[in-house]
Amino acid sequence: MAADHTPEPALSWRKSRHSTEGDCVEVAARSSFPDRDTAVIFVRDSKHAIGGNICIEGDAWNLFVAQVKEGAFDL
Repeated sequence: MAADHTPEPALSWRKSRHSTEGDCVEVAARSSFPDRDTAVIFVRDSKHAIGGNICIEGDAWNLFVAQVKEGAFDL
C-alpha cells in the first residue's frame, strides 16, 4: 500500500515594512499541526532563505513580540 505523500502547503513569508534592503528576517505562521494545539511561527534570514529556519511556538512568539514592543531588547 502506498503512503500518502500529500505536500504541505507552502509558507507565506513576510518581512517587516521597517526592514532595510537585505538586512532583515522573514516570518511565516502555520496554524495547524497534527501534534500541536497552537500556531507555530517560522523565522528565517532573508539573505539566506534556503539556509533553513527556526520554528517557535505561538505563545513564545507572542511573548517575544510583546517584549520587543516594550523595548526590552533596545541597545
